[in-house]
Amino acid sequence: MEETGFVFRKVYYDAAAKYPRQTRLEIYERIIEYGLFGKLPENPSSSTLLIKAMIDEDNAAAAAKARRAAAKARKDAASKAFIPPTIDEVRAYCQERGNSIDPEGFIAYYAARGWKLNNGQPMLSWQSCVITWESKRWRKRVPQDISDRPPPSYDLEVAERLAARTDRAVRKNRKKKAPLT
Repeated sequence: MEETGFVFRKVYYDAAAKYPRQTRLEIYERIIEYGLFGKLPENPSSSTLLIKAMIDEDNAAAAAKARRAAAKARKDAASKAFIPPTIDEVRAYCQERGNSIDPEGFIAYYAARGWKLNNGQPMLSWQSCVITWESKRWRKRVPQDISDRPPPSYDLEVAERLAARTDRAVRKNRKKKAPLT
């Protein structure tokens, strides 16, 4: 474990100050050797072990701070890299995919949200969001116009089955919402 540096605390200086000059020099050398190279003497004293623990704690805190800074830099770089599309780009992409998403509505929706996703994360790919809109529209099966809708069924048996299913769902919901007594 070789470090590029470490924190030399005032408490190390104060602890060594009561010793003669030569002993202080030896204490400082032990602290520096452990702080930079991870070397401990063969039989470390309790004060050396205490200083070791402090140096380890400082190094762990510095490493955690560096990881947080790197993560923030990656996040900032990712959010700055995104360039919102033009209406023409969205229109061309939607035509290429053969969907019927309204490009103006898509742009307006995400522009109002600051080009952020539902979870507050910055958008990285508007093309992925178009695909998500497609899949949500397919799952909801939202007809685009009246000609996309299936013709109405006038079959009495189908209507009765649908009514029975609706009645069961309503009863089931009422049971769930029954007040506690």
